[in-house]
Amino acid sequence: MLRGVNRQIDARTEIEGVKTRLGARWGCLFSVVIGGIDVSAWGEAVGMNPHCAAGFVACCLDTLADFYAGPERRGQIRMVEIASPGQRDTAD
Repeated sequence: MLRGVNRQIDARTEIEGVKTRLGARWGCLFSVVIGGIDVSAWGEAVGMNPHCAAGFVACCLDTLADFYAGPERRGQIRMVEIASPGQRDTAD
């Protein structure tokens, strides 16, 4: 039982670290990733067009990836491609 409590404490500490690292971007990630709100709907609710909202979510996820990757990955260039629903890759 104590291990279960310690895991909960560790998870809460980790979430607080993520919230601190993301700052104001935490609300975006919470709404889209945890709350399951569509990116376009979230963007509309906060006054962004869908493309800007998708870019903002990608930025938040990139910051989260840096948080978990550690210092050896920081500063590397990464690419994210966001496809619209139903769009298929035809480059086979």
